[in-house]
Amino acid sequence: TNGAGSSLQGLVAQEDGAVRYLINYGTGALTLEHRTSATPADQFWMPGSASKVIGSLSAVALVYDAGLPGWTVLS
Repeated sequence: TNGAGSSLQGLVAQEDGAVRYLINYGTGALTLEHRTSATPADQFWMPGSASKVIGSLSAVALVYDAGLPGWTVLS
């Protein structure tokens, strides 16, 4: 993705335990917004309730937790 100054509010809900990797190939930061998606099941749940910034050429692993429901950061 081209993450130059971009933010992402969520991903479509998946089955419990699904893992997704987001890689920022852009030249700027990509911010994963903590609990801002209009659809609760698609939201990101970040440690400390803070948004997660993915720098250029960096990645993050996410797992879907149906108990929340939403996506949590693995790394």
